[in-house]
Amino acid sequence: MCSKTLGCTEVDARTLQLGPSIELLAFRRRSIPLGAELKLMGHGTPLSTALKAMPSDTAWAYRTSDSIGVLRVQAGHPSNVDDIVQQQFLMDIRKRLEQEGVPKSSAQALTGAAGELIDNIGQHAGTQCEALAAFDITPGNFWLAVGDSGVGALATYSAMPEVQSARQALDAAVVEHRSSTGDPARGLGFRQVLGALRSMDAALRVRSGDASLEIEGVGGSGNWVSREQQQLCGFVVSAHVRWGAQRS
Repeated sequence: MCSKTLGCTEVDARTLQLGPSIELLAFRRRSIPLGAELKLMGHGTPLSTALKAMPSDTAWAYRTSDSIGVLRVQAGHPSNVDDIVQQQFLMDIRKRLEQEGVPKSSAQALTGAAGELIDNIGQHAGTQCEALAAFDITPGNFWLAVGDSGVGALATYSAMPEVQSARQALDAAVVEHRSSTGDPARGLGFRQVLGALRSMDAALRVRSGDASLEIEGVGGSGNWVSREQQQLCGFVVSAHVRWGAQRS
């Protein structure tokens, strides 16, 4: 639900799933034009509760609320202490997936995909960057979202003259698995993510700049769909995985 007042757009976060919520949080950081404002309403949601519980004196922090876990990420490689925080986030994903009946091999693959997306922040987002990783696990559903306010896909691939748009940069990273360094041994991060989703009923959305790529049925039955978007400074990935019959 969205309403507009003078210079302000208000979005009721209670109506949103995790992926769109993290995308809006990333969008609010650096992408809103001067004179405009975006407010996420709905205080008391698990996401807002976890965010409010974040300490202000640490670069990396992890908090949970109900089914949601949120990791605040500082750009750059984590220290030993920060690495422990990240590992707790990842261990919780694996533990909760297994508690919901997801096979151990699938839970491990999904956890590895989450770790790969977090590692990509330090490798590609730049130094002046705020980032969040979050999961939401409920019976039959797993949301994973990772978003940053970094340089974005097009800037990451700026050394490649054939990449002239955000859409082309997303194609290079997500569909073609090309590294921005030109090293054929690198650029395999999204191949790992797609591999984790291959045998599952899943949807994936990747957004940066003025473009997004989306796919349903990642296991090979789906096709990538590209869409024009309002300019987003940064990079956001969200996945939704479904399994089994919904339990009451």
